[in-house]
Amino acid sequence: MGCSSGKEERVDIRHLRLQSIGVYSVDRFNDKLEDVIERFGKLTDDIERKRKRLDDLSGFTWGGKVRYGDGGIKKSVIGILLQFFAVGQGDLSKVKVSVIERKPFIKLSLNGLTVQQADKQIEAFEDYIDEINDCFEEKMPRIAQEMGELADRAVNLQAEASSEFEAMNEFSKMSSMAKCVKFIADVPKIPAYMKQALKEVEGELNQIKALKDYLSQPGALEKLAADGKKCAEAKLFEPPKCYYHINPNEGATTQK
Repeated sequence: MGCSSGKEERVDIRHLRLQSIGVYSVDRFNDKLEDVIERFGKLTDDIERKRKRLDDLSGFTWGGKVRYGDGGIKKSVIGILLQFFAVGQGDLSKVKVSVIERKPFIKLSLNGLTVQQADKQIEAFEDYIDEINDCFEEKMPRIAQEMGELADRAVNLQAEASSEFEAMNEFSKMSSMAKCVKFIADVPKIPAYMKQALKEVEGELNQIKALKDYLSQPGALEKLAADGKKCAEAKLFEPPKCYYHINPNEGATTQK
């Protein structure tokens, strides 16, 4: 699914689509499930796409494949800041970091400093945070509520289709009823998936807010500036190389 940064990605929600069973009322209900699943899937697609763009632009991945460690919001943002400060030789006046209480929570800009792809990196960071925040606060809960209401209705599908079953011959009736029972049993997997996805998005949003709180602390930016200067002295100007130079204990798997 890819709602949060990390090495493992769960299966796409579209894999939970249910098969039509040949009973009109149940299949029309399934059409509604299809719509909800697809809309939720598009949200997770957007999150995944914007996360990969941020990881790619920060250099931790390329084309979605790991280059250094496993990326993630903390490493990407800290790595980018260290890169900026490295290019600026630790000059605080050249890198502006503003912490705000609304999305994107952290605003970055450069003053008299040219860093390759800086504008794209900042844009990718802000786009990703906007998407995570909007999905958690509004988009995903709205669809999850729709799905919850459908799941509540699903338990009565067999009873509501009784007249359709009775119109079938005995073999078709038994076969269709068995399919209906399985269909009803599989429906709860969909809201369960959505609940887990929301939990993952919340975890990612909490990381962003924790990063915001860290950058708000007295001396945090001064330390980043000093660390950026250390990177410059070591002739390191890529976000992942800067990050692991300052945080060697976190380790990194480099893939060329």
